Amino acid sequence: MKHLFCVTIISLLSNVLCSAQWVEDILANGYEQLTITHDMEKDSPVSTIIRKNMVNNTLKTGVLYIHGYNDYFFQSEMGERFIENNIAFYAIDLRNYGRSIRNHDIIFDTSDISEYYADIEASIQIMKDDGISNIILIGHSTGGLIATRYMQVRDREEIIGLILNSPFFEWNMSPLMKDIVIPVASSMSHLFPNMSFSQGNSTAYGESLHLNHHGEWRYNLDWKMMPSPKVKTRWLNAINKAHSDVETGRKISKPILLMHSDKTIIGETWNESFQTGDAVLNVDDISRIGRSIGFSIREATVKDGLHDLLLSRKNVRDAAYNCIFKWISEITAINLYSPQ
Repeated sequence: MKHLFCVTIISLLSNVLCSAQWVEDILANGYEQLTITHDMEKDSPVSTIIRKNMVNNTLKTGVLYIHGYNDYFFQSEMGERFIENNIAFYAIDLRNYGRSIRNHDIIFDTSDISEYYADIEASIQIMKDDGISNIILIGHSTGGLIATRYMQVRDREEIIGLILNSPFFEWNMSPLMKDIVIPVASSMSHLFPNMSFSQGNSTAYGESLHLNHHGEWRYNLDWKMMPSPKVKTRWLNAINKAHSDVETGRKISKPILLMHSDKTIIGETWNESFQTGDAVLNVDDISRIGRSIGFSIREATVKDGLHDLLLSRKNVRDAAYNCIFKWISEITAINLYSPQ
């Protein structure tokens, strides 16, 4: 019965995916996008998978990039770097984010991060249909939290490793906020799911990234905002629960590359230090929790890395990419050549 249910789900998923069409992505330059509708109901959620076209269509190893909160996939350099290293590249704009936002959506909102698992499952199926048999998940910030929980509850054979780019494993707040205010607000989510809480008015991290300020990246400020928008009690509860579940969940059996900056930056107003560290999360929390989630963990501290390490200045992100490609070459050699 369980087998029949799985076959039915896979069949339905395949039918949905087969009915969709790849079109040129907003990034152009060989990027394509595919919109995935997750059920047939009116106003049903959609996610969007983006891929970078490959000259070598025989590649068997590929990465699936999962963005963070108040974010979407825009950094076209990332796909180009992976393709140059003979690794197929795919990314998701999760439901209610970026390309997947629809007029009826409450942007970035969720009541449980398991809602995103269907987005990941659909993307994996597309990669498999494209001939990718060895898949590595890359999760940034909240995307790292989602990817970690996904791998704790769904141990898929095709996924051979997990790369975490500054994963969001803990609130970067005072003990009062973490231990009292957030839990109390989360507990109110069933009674007042739409109650909103400000995340502050600082634009310092965004200024470190955007081309119009002190960064080098151009992106849609309606999809990646400055400052970060208010969040609802149900989102707080979803993240709080996921944090707890990560620490108590099953250890991940696949290799993990845990990456973070060498320092945390504190402050509300931009200054030059914001170009040299993580201004969103506490790197000690990332390290402490991240080292406990699996059996085979490589921790990489990236000197002067921003919260999104791959948006740091060029020499810093070059170092981060070098670390990623070295690690991938090691785990793919193990995966491809070790005795079965």
